Order: sequence, then structure tokens, then C-alpha cells
Amino acid sequence: MRIRRTLAAASLAAIALTGAAVAPAQASGAAVLTQGSASGPAIAVGDTLVANLAAGTAATFTNGPGSTSGVSCASSSFSATVTSNPAAPGSATEQLNSQSFGSCTSNVFGVRSVKSVTATSLPYSNTVTSGSGTNVSLNGTGAGPVGITVVLNTLLGTVNCVYQSPGGTSGVSCASSSFSATVTSNPAAPGSATEQLNSQSFGSCTSNVFGVRSVKSVTATSLPYSNTVTSGSGTNVSLNGTGAGPVGITVVLNTLLGTVNCVYQSPGGIVGSTSNTGNSISFSNQPANLVSGPGLCFSTGYFSATYGPVTDTSAAGNPVLYVN
Repeated sequence: MRIRRTLAAASLAAIALTGAAVAPAQASGAAVLTQGSASGPAIAVGDTLVANLAAGTAATFTNGPGSTSGVSCASSSFSATVTSNPAAPGSATEQLNSQSFGSCTSNVFGVRSVKSVTATSLPYSNTVTSGSGTNVSLNGTGAGPVGITVVLNTLLGTVNCVYQSPGGTSGVSCASSSFSATVTSNPAAPGSATEQLNSQSFGSCTSNVFGVRSVKSVTATSLPYSNTVTSGSGTNVSLNGTGAGPVGITVVLNTLLGTVNCVYQSPGGIVGSTSNTGNSISFSNQPANLVSGPGLCFSTGYFSATYGPVTDTSAAGNPVLYVN
């Protein structure tokens, strides 16, 4: 089981959208990106777009949606090259080559100042689609995922915080974990069997996060859960909360500043897959939102684990599980 820190790509996309010098065209026959007005001339492929933060706004990196605890930068800019610009309606693409942040401050306890905030693994690929709403998508390229490195001057010295998309290695890892579930329905295949997951435990947990001395406990909350296993392969496992509450994990950390409780929940449940090779059930990078905890807790955690072999302990000989 691993929980990792992340920065949603939407945060960077929002910066690009807020400071955009052009808007998706609406006029008939116009390109997606135009100059001067929605009916103006098309921006040429190869043109460079630059923008600063919109007046009165800031680029923020917080410990959760709606939170004000984190890092705020009063200045930021980007430079991108247009790589395609078809007629509207459609999607134009850009290569974001540079992004800078300045005049950054933090209100997190123990942080004296912000030394630097740096976009990592540039360039990024940006797509702008005709229309309004959420129409900008910023993604990593072969250089790596969209990411930010924040260097903080703290009471404990200089700290480097790396925020990135799922796939990072910073977090909590447990060498042992197990679950127990009761089968509640099992129809003929193809179909969906259901289970009630009654217990889930984690042990031998460690953390490589700066400031964490040890992991006191990792606990599944609001049990029991409802689990559905569907015939076939692929994403065929769905684990959801019940009347007791949503799927959740509470991580208790012993830190340099004392004991910290990080409470995570996945209101929409998590999904996984089964394999008859190894008779296993796997979960990979399943998101959980921080609902309670200080700034040291990751704003979003990602749960990964593989359990196997799964056995039927109610049958003689404890036979292994197969999914048909």
C-alpha cells in the first residue's frame, strides 16, 4: 500500500487558462485560436504565446480543494508554441516550453520562506478546445509528468517538496496487509458476485516523507465495505462504502512536530482487477481525498496494493479463488 503526494494538472491548466491571451473562436469559419477577437485571423502554427497571471490573482498550491493552507505565488508566466490550430469547432494544441513562479510565500507552520517554485519535466502538451467550461488540458510528455518542485526554508532546514501526478515514490509503504470478506451472492457466469469486506489490516509500515519519524498506524475506516467482482478480466472489481461510511484510510504519523492524523476517504469507492494467474486482486493508484489533517498530510493519496492468493477459508483445504 502506498500513498503519494500529488498536484492536480488542473492547477497548472487553470494558470494557463486564466492568463491566456487568446480565446477559443466561436465565429463560423474561424480557427480555434484567433487574434484580437473571436472572428479575427487565425494564430499561425509556430507562433509563441506568452502570458502572466491575470491581475489580482495568484498561483496557489494548497493541501486540498478550497483550502488556504500552502504556497501562494504573486507572479507567474508561461510561454507556449502553437503546434496545431484547426477550424472551430475543434481542438488546438500547444507545447508549453517554460513556466515560472515568483514572489512566493507560505502560511504553513514551520515554514520561514519559500526559496523557489519550479515546473519540472518540461515541455508539457496543452490542448485547448472550442467552447467554454473546462476546455484546457495540460499533460506531461516523454520528459515526464506535469510536476512542481517547491523548495522551502523551514525551522528544520531546507526542504524539497516534489509534487507530481500518480507514479511518485514519496509516501507511506506497508510491507504487510490482509483482508477478510464474506461472499453475499455468487450467480452463474457471466455475472457479478458480491462480497462484504469485513476487515482490512496494514502492518510494517514506513515513510520516506521528510519530517516523519515513523508510521504509528494505517487503518481502514468505516467498515464493512461492499465489493463487486464481475466476470472477465480488466477492471472488474468495485469496492464501495456502505451505510457505515465511505471507503477510507486513516494514517497516523510520528513526526518531528508530534503525532499527525491524516484521514482519507474515497466517496466514489475504488476499482481494481482480478487475475487467475496468482489468484489475486489488485488496486493501482486509486485516489483518496484528505478530509482531515494538517498541512503535512498529502492533499490526495493514491492507494496501490496486490492481494494474493485469495483463498476460500470456509472450504476444506482452503482452495484458491478463480474468477470466470
